[in-house]
Amino acid sequence: MPSKSKESSSDLLSPQTTSAVAGGIDCEQLFALMTQQLTLVVDTRRSGKLYSLLQKELEAPTDHLKYLQTEGLHWLHRAARHDSLPAIDYLVKLYQPHSDRTAQNCLRRYLRQRVALRGNVEDLYALALHLTSPQTGLRKNYREASDYLRMAIQLGHPKSHLLLAQMYQRGLGVVRSHEQYLYHLETAAEAGLVEAQIALARAYAQDGLFAQMERVEYWLTVALRQDAPEACYLLGKLWYHQDGDCYSSRVVSLWKRAAEAGIPEACYEVGRMLLTDPLQPARRTEAIRYLCQAAQSGVFLATQLLYRHHYDASGRYIGMLRESLSEYVAEEQMLF
Repeated sequence: MPSKSKESSSDLLSPQTTSAVAGGIDCEQLFALMTQQLTLVVDTRRSGKLYSLLQKELEAPTDHLKYLQTEGLHWLHRAARHDSLPAIDYLVKLYQPHSDRTAQNCLRRYLRQRVALRGNVEDLYALALHLTSPQTGLRKNYREASDYLRMAIQLGHPKSHLLLAQMYQRGLGVVRSHEQYLYHLETAAEAGLVEAQIALARAYAQDGLFAQMERVEYWLTVALRQDAPEACYLLGKLWYHQDGDCYSSRVVSLWKRAAEAGIPEACYEVGRMLLTDPLQPARRTEAIRYLCQAAQSGVFLATQLLYRHHYDASGRYIGMLRESLSEYVAEEQMLF
């Protein structure tokens, strides 16, 4: 269990951060929380005054809202020092949206405290995510995160399998292991996580000479049953090669579904088909719309096709031709 700091977390925050965090407090929710937790706080006089003012605020709103919110944040910190889980849960909710480094440091502290006090799967997973997230501005601790993920896995948490699989794939906090990567990925996929099913299909497709295409098709089909747009695109790409690089009806159907869902690569494929395939009805305007959507999302081949077939005179897309075509040729030679 983490040691309790004698220094209030609120004392570590800048006035701007304190104001921003406190601004998220809902007075009605705070009043209900204080009703349940008031006896936990030693400073009963200060807490009693806040409780009374909150009650008056709820009966007839005044212009003291900002003061009440700031005092409410101080009360929540004091309650957290007395291991009040409802107060800690509310503090986690308040701190999460703020990217300030000090605020994120406070958030990590309360996530750790929550794990020590309760330690359910959601608490463990939330702390592991925070320990590995680059958005926090804090130092990442993959080794500690892997320990929490294993604890969550023992309690039957599928998402922890997926995150731990990604760590085994890159060797972050654990010894890099392709076998462990596939094991945790498949466990998460079997639990119904679409992201894991698609990642597992990609993993089986990228094994070179040992690629297991029947497993690729199986997991993409499973993900497709959950209406995953990326699975529509990838399964369409697999069938496109199986059908002899042909725009068969099953391929076109899947790619159109993926394109309508906004998958950039699918937009390119549908646009290219409508613009260049002689077996498809000529729908130039629709093709240009799909290709523009793909180009705006960074698909270089869509930019090149637009330039070649539509914008070569105006030069509208010349500025987007920044990357080397050879990189994309190399990617096109791979299935996924």
